[in-house]
Amino acid sequence: MNTTQELHDIKALPEFHPIPWQWLLACTLLILFAVFIFRLIKKHRQSSKYLAPVRVVPPLEEALKRLDDLSSRRNTQGLTPRDFSSGLSLIFRGYLELTLDFPATDLTTAEIHLRLAGFFSSLRFSFQEDKAKEMTEHAKKFLAQLDRITFSDQTDSTLSIRSQSMDIALETARELLMQVDAGTRPKDLDNAL
Repeated sequence: MNTTQELHDIKALPEFHPIPWQWLLACTLLILFAVFIFRLIKKHRQSSKYLAPVRVVPPLEEALKRLDDLSSRRNTQGLTPRDFSSGLSLIFRGYLELTLDFPATDLTTAEIHLRLAGFFSSLRFSFQEDKAKEMTEHAKKFLAQLDRITFSDQTDSTLSIRSQSMDIALETARELLMQVDAGTRPKDLDNAL
């Protein structure tokens, strides 16, 4: 008897198909990339949903509106002199901050004076040198007066700002805003108008 014929498997070996690792890896990476892109697009759409169109209000127009609001609040609510002068100072400083692009609300009056003098003495603005000095001195005096009232140690009842003085302060603020606006306009725009 032949020994090779006697030795054989009882069952036939099942066919073994090797797993295509390259294809499996490629499909997994493709699915992960698709999920990443989908989430990125979803996040972008969600963030753009909440962006409402913003109406850009010129700084001068906004400051004048805030001055009118302060005036009406003074008449209806009877603002204290400290609150009135603080509000007036913040409106003027906020306008300077938006127009001249420096943190005017965080600076002292002397620092604002130096910044204004630097801006208006440069050649890119339409102010003459003497007019620039006059305007910066006027702004410094105006802000210093408001600071004295705002940071005074006296109680609000002993500070006497008459209604007429408040009206003068509002008009002074309007004049200063107009002067700064005229001074920040480049010479080319003045000649074109």
